[in-house]
Amino acid sequence: MKALIIDDEPHVITVARLLVPWDKLGIDTVLSSGSCEEALQIISQEKPDIILSDINLPGLSGLDLIERLNAENSPAQVILITAYSDFSYAQRAVKLGCVDYLLKPLNEKALTDAVNKAISRCQKSRKLQINTDHARVMDLVTRIMNLAGGKTDWDEESGEVSSSAANIEEDLKELLEMFPKQAQSSFFRIGMICIHHLPSGTRARFNFFDRVQTILDRHSDGAAGSWGGNRDLTLLLPDHGVMTETLCQNLLQEIQTETGVCLQMGLSQPVSRAAFIHIREPEFRSSIEYACRNAWEYTICANRTENIPLVHTSSQRIAPLPNLDWMNRIIYSVLTSGQSQQISALAEKITVLLTGEGFFTVDQMEHFLSLYNSSRTRCVRCLLQEQGLPYAVPVLFTGNFFTSHGIFSRDLCCQRLIEDLTSMMEQYIPKTEALGTAAICQKIRHYLETHYAEDISLDNLAQRFALSPAYLSRSYKKEMSIGLIDDLTRIRLEEACRLMDTNQKTADIALAVGFTDPKYFSRVFKKMKGMSPSAYRNGKD
Repeated sequence: MKALIIDDEPHVITVARLLVPWDKLGIDTVLSSGSCEEALQIISQEKPDIILSDINLPGLSGLDLIERLNAENSPAQVILITAYSDFSYAQRAVKLGCVDYLLKPLNEKALTDAVNKAISRCQKSRKLQINTDHARVMDLVTRIMNLAGGKTDWDEESGEVSSSAANIEEDLKELLEMFPKQAQSSFFRIGMICIHHLPSGTRARFNFFDRVQTILDRHSDGAAGSWGGNRDLTLLLPDHGVMTETLCQNLLQEIQTETGVCLQMGLSQPVSRAAFIHIREPEFRSSIEYACRNAWEYTICANRTENIPLVHTSSQRIAPLPNLDWMNRIIYSVLTSGQSQQISALAEKITVLLTGEGFFTVDQMEHFLSLYNSSRTRCVRCLLQEQGLPYAVPVLFTGNFFTSHGIFSRDLCCQRLIEDLTSMMEQYIPKTEALGTAAICQKIRHYLETHYAEDISLDNLAQRFALSPAYLSRSYKKEMSIGLIDDLTRIRLEEACRLMDTNQKTADIALAVGFTDPKYFSRVFKKMKGMSPSAYRNGKD
């Protein structure tokens, strides 16, 4: 910080220098002047934070000086000194907002207290100005990025640009004036930092935008804003090649050191200044959309083995999401099994599928949640229909799989899936159907009786009911006193016998009850009934 002492008496300046421990108070430069006219030149060049000025000066007075500084919106804090105890002076000084009004001869404690008060005001004013500047920067970057990122409308025939889009050049010009380094840059890079996946408590506790912008201010390089409805962070950075990537890496590391939260960032390829400001150029929309998409898609937000913030400039290999048909089938089977161990096994299996390659992106998480909620809704519809109950849309599952430190947690993912599936089972599966082995076998028999015409095997039945083939075969024979495949054959032949009373051909009846080979059907029929299908039909006649 800097201070300026203004007095036409040199000994007063000397005393003021000696009375105050300037260094200890954080003021490393103490300037001096004998007149207001000379002081104004010093103020213009040095921009002191604190001014200690006599009131009665030749020419422009100390009070006039304050009025002039106020008119110029100067942030400098002024302490007035005088040899005269004049109430009108003091009254005017207070109205002009001076820090304090001191009488000569100067007192060490009073002067030091006044300087401390001025320093406090400077700090508050500076913080307020920083917050104001940050708010303006965020507003500008947000406007530029959302206008540039494919959200701008204009009439293709007339070439007229909407009023908001037409201001993008002015917005960019104002932003560049706030960041001199950017004003000289011909290319920019767009950074994306996802924060919407973080637990709400973490987002509320740390103002990540202010932290990011403060770090960028320290380097005088770059500006931050928000992007889209998720309010994620978007950074507009002048391109300095590898140095830009190093800046971003250091930024993420500083955030982790300050907050303990591990954020990761996607960084686009360089985009020319023209792509931002020449909004009527054909390549405008495609250039910006590409840059935004590039940064977003490369934002890998979690690694299941490392707690390291990373800047991603190329895509990472990620695991494919679970298949929707598979989830539809397996979730229904597990819920109707009524067995908590099967719920735990399913949750673990889904977690392994999601993190099979070691990486997990925000896009993946949101896509998975969409698929999972679709499967849950379908299962609930089926369960309610089976019970003859009216359909009701279940509450969406919005479980967050990230820790307060921003790390995707396999344990948390598994735990929340178990909690959700258990809650669904308790809500939608009647207590009377808390299925044991006998009840499961009864459900399997019901399934055979209604789906006998389909291609059914022990393996696909085991998969449908989330049991191992060996366990299913052994349990079914024990509970139903007949082998599963033998029971399926019995059901099919009973239906075939019923169809013998119709005019259908034997081959058509075989197909209708699930036999694809009429000759095989005839052999099985004769073995089970003791006569061929034609003899059975003739006997009926």
